Parts: sequence; C-alpha cells; structure tokens
Amino acid sequence: MTVEISGITPPARFARLADALAASWQSIRCLPLSRFQHDYCQYVLTHPGAAPSTADLITRDGELALAFTLPDGVHVLRILPAGLPRITSAGCGRRP
Repeated sequence: MTVEISGITPPARFARLADALAASWQSIRCLPLSRFQHDYCQYVLTHPGAAPSTADLITRDGELALAFTLPDGVHVLRILPAGLPRITSAGCGRRP
C-alpha cells in the first residue's frame, strides 16, 4: 500500500493495509485538526473494522482519499495499492 498526505508527508509504502492505517493515524493525530476532523479521522483509520472496510473501498474506488483542513489549506490523505498512479485532480471520480 502507498500512503501520502499531500503537503505534509511524501509517499510511504507498507506491506499491509493495517500498518498503513496505523501509520496514517499516527501522522494525522498530531495535526491541528478541529475536534470533528480529529474524531472523524480517528474513526475512519482505527475503528475495529477499519482494515476490511478500507479494503472494500479501495477495491471499489481505487483509493481511500480523506480530505481535511489545516490553517494553511486543504490536505488529502491517500491510501492506494502500491504501484498505482495518484489521482491528482481535485474532482470526483473513479479510476478507469
């Protein structure tokens, strides 16, 4: 799996989705998020079914893209299978 937080962390690779989720939470939890954003990101990345539900989402949509706002603007956490190109447009859509 490849994980990147736009404008914050470069892409990193993980062999297991569970490790990618845990590392993502460790990176995001220290950011100056609003309480709502913090709680939402925590839930998405750490709830008991996070790995299977994220795997289903990635199978369906090609990646998990979780946007959040910091004082300097919008950032996006992306988790996708290693080797796939990133979607760089801000628009909605699915991978071909």
